[in-house]
Amino acid sequence: MAESLIDFIKHKSYNTIIMHERLHDIRDPFERIVQETLSAKEYEPHSFDVYPLVGRSSTGKSTIQGILQDWLSIRDGYDVALSSAGDTIRQHQRETTGKQERGHYQRQIGVDQKLDLENAKMIINQENAGKILIPEGKLLGFLTMKITLAAEKLQLPLPCNIHPILLVADDKIRYAREYEKLHTNNPIIDTTRALSIIQNKEHGEDRTFSTIYPELHMKDIYTSDFTYPNGEKIYQLEIPTSSHSAAFSARKIYDYIHNTTVTQPTP
Repeated sequence: MAESLIDFIKHKSYNTIIMHERLHDIRDPFERIVQETLSAKEYEPHSFDVYPLVGRSSTGKSTIQGILQDWLSIRDGYDVALSSAGDTIRQHQRETTGKQERGHYQRQIGVDQKLDLENAKMIINQENAGKILIPEGKLLGFLTMKITLAAEKLQLPLPCNIHPILLVADDKIRYAREYEKLHTNNPIIDTTRALSIIQNKEHGEDRTFSTIYPELHMKDIYTSDFTYPNGEKIYQLEIPTSSHSAAFSARKIYDYIHNTTVTQPTP
């Protein structure tokens, strides 16, 4: 039976809508993640706080993260959740096809982008309501920006308040800390070889980031000058970790959390 003109138009219109949605997904994956996550069920806007710790390798992210968890959960009674973007990537690479050299994993563009989206989804997960979430990772400042801009474009309020915190350290200090890690895995490695591995790894990361996200080309994401397109600061706090102990740096963040969180301690 010949298809009626009305049925043909409906069918063509439906296919056009589906194609447009698929192209939209490809064009802006962060908008897709935000829309899927926030449209899944009702939620209370700004009902918990997220404090991403951002910085290059060996700026103290994981150490400070652990200290904050102890102080906030044991001392103060908050429900604290932690996550590590680097650990997620390394675990995935160990389980799949990731290669390893002297303890450093080569980044995989396709895998990294997928895991970045998973980290973004985790940050805005409504199941975190009532918690203080402290993720750590190198790209979390940028991911915060992408999440926030996507939510604004879609006119969807975020379920959380996001407070990115930048940790910075002098390169000499970071390289010395990285050398200690490499030397632990390979006691016979010399400082020249170790420095070459560290610098090549970081240059490779920067190239990978700008390949995945062209807007990061020639951008330094580890500085307070890294901003939203309108010039608004991304990082709410900058902590230098070269000349102070991890506990001293953690105390500054701890005080900042107490002054800004809407989350209440667990009874």
